[in-house]
Amino acid sequence: MKSIRKKQMVVLLLVTVVIAAGILQYNYNKNNLSSGVTGDNLDSDFVSGDVQVRDADQVSNQESGASIEANSFFAHARLDREIELSKNASYLKELSTTASVDKTIQDQAYEEFVKLMELSELRTRIESMIKEKNFEDVFVAIGDDGSVDVVVKTPSLTQSQVAQISDIVSRQANVELSMIHIRPLY
Repeated sequence: MKSIRKKQMVVLLLVTVVIAAGILQYNYNKNNLSSGVTGDNLDSDFVSGDVQVRDADQVSNQESGASIEANSFFAHARLDREIELSKNASYLKELSTTASVDKTIQDQAYEEFVKLMELSELRTRIESMIKEKNFEDVFVAIGDDGSVDVVVKTPSLTQSQVAQISDIVSRQANVELSMIHIRPLY
């Protein structure tokens, strides 16, 4: 009887952690990345076709302030993601190796751990491939629903750049174009 109760508590705890992680990721994506540019729904503010002539001092001052803000976003986003990944991975690894935990729960925890590592590798691969296209920085977030948010450090994106990024994400993550949201940040 005591063993069954322990198992139930562990399962309940695991389910609670997974739900909490999902809620946190949903809120994070909603607050920070939801106003993205998609391949089908390009906002003319983000797509540049014309060249604007501005004073060089004005450009450098505006760009340096914006660039600092963008650098801060990318650094904080990566740090937050790595902290969350580390917490979840260590918890799942511990759960999968604890002898007092039921074998089925250990197996489930191990499967979740493997999925977490595969997702991390996928994000890294997508970010690297996008950076190969001469973008200074990029941040990729993959939602539980399969949507992929991409934030690229650039003042604006052309339609061909959006198409390149969408193609990379679509092929690597095996998602439809409607599930890809791309946003410039500079």
